[in-house]
Amino acid sequence: MTPKTMKRLAGTAGVAVGLASVIAGARVLLGFSQPAYTVIPLLVLYNVVMGAVALLAGAGLWGNRAWAPKLAGVIALCHLAVLGLLLLAKFMGESIAAESVGAMTFRSAAWSAIALLARRAEQRPT
Repeated sequence: MTPKTMKRLAGTAGVAVGLASVIAGARVLLGFSQPAYTVIPLLVLYNVVMGAVALLAGAGLWGNRAWAPKLAGVIALCHLAVLGLLLLAKFMGESIAAESVGAMTFRSAAWSAIALLARRAEQRPT
């Protein structure tokens, strides 16, 4: 697989994950969706904002922009940090929905894979 193809694959995945985050979060923020579990408004806002950043990163990866792999790595690290905070809060007895932990685990894994793929594409000879 060529580096360009690898970055386009990473970009496509990034746009898909970002778009899903924006849509799901916006539906909750705008009152179109009422999940049957405890919602943390700040987490929903984070997911919408990071979803928009993810769209930018995905488009940048698709367009082979030099800054995009670094942004993908930052997104992965942010999601991992938030996942850590969620798990810590849950461990300390806070009411954290399993759905929130699951969704953040998915985002963390997806963006870690996207960032890794983008980084490997940069290291491959063209």
